[in-house]
Amino acid sequence: SGRADRDASTGELTFDVPQLDVTAHTGDALAPISAFTSPKPNVRSMLEAAQKVRLDGSAHGSLRKISFNGDIFTALGNVDVNATFAHLNTHRKGIKGKVSTTAFNLGKMLNKESLLGSLALNADVDLHLDSKTVQGMVVGNLPYFELKGYRYSDSQVDVELAENSIDGHVRVDDPNCSLQVDGYALRAAQESIIDANIAATGVNLAALNLYQKNADKNLTFEANVSFTGDKPDNANGALLVKDFAF
Repeated sequence: SGRADRDASTGELTFDVPQLDVTAHTGDALAPISAFTSPKPNVRSMLEAAQKVRLDGSAHGSLRKISFNGDIFTALGNVDVNATFAHLNTHRKGIKGKVSTTAFNLGKMLNKESLLGSLALNADVDLHLDSKTVQGMVVGNLPYFELKGYRYSDSQVDVELAENSIDGHVRVDDPNCSLQVDGYALRAAQESIIDANIAATGVNLAALNLYQKNADKNLTFEANVSFTGDKPDNANGALLVKDFAF
């Protein structure tokens, strides 16, 4: 149930659906999408991996700006969303709000199951997306994420993305890996920059499925990385490592 109106000043169609419950098979959605554009292979595979999508919540806005508060159910996992999706221009989209999930199979969605598994996430996002870049910010925590078959616990992310740069920090507090990374990276050919501080304590590479020898040893170090350039012949900077133990 709901209603639709046309804005008197803009002529734009608006709607308000307080109770929305819609189910669609993503394979069926590919046909009408393909009538207007050719989905890239990775987009097509993501839609196919989701299999069936059900939206359960409320929605209001217009065709250019939709606010949704509710749950999205898929074969990959369920996601709770309270966010606004905006069609900024022909090539650019935006999403701003809160996103959370207790279990979502990211590896299967990206067809990278040998590297990635599932994750749980609670995050505030404000992102602008086009066919080549993602810009904006993501702030949140990951109760767990799976990498190389190991489930890391208790991680925090605070990242700001620009067209050619990333700035922020990541912290992991896991029994087999205590890691903090604060840094900035800019991709700009020979003017590229990497500037980061890394602190690692009690990193058991064998437990993390990263190195199968010396299972009884843990890696600890602090490092500062500061470089400019994008190739060995134009790189300039320094790498400082201290308190290294293994």
